[in-house]
Amino acid sequence: MEPVDWLHLLEELQMLKLMKRFRQDDGGATMVEYGLLVGLIALVVALGATILGQDISTMFNDIGTYLAGLPIPA
Repeated sequence: MEPVDWLHLLEELQMLKLMKRFRQDDGGATMVEYGLLVGLIALVVALGATILGQDISTMFNDIGTYLAGLPIPA
């Protein structure tokens, strides 16, 4: 019968515990999902600004022109 290598068995047990903990931890997956959502929202905002950009610019210019023409009370 071969002698038991307790140090090797202890290392294997620690490794198995570590692997079990990694399998149960889903925090990284949640962060990836949040990252994808943020990226999608940024894409929608960028596309909206690109599509509506000129109309929004014209609207703000019209408002600025209107406000510039108002008399300032003394």
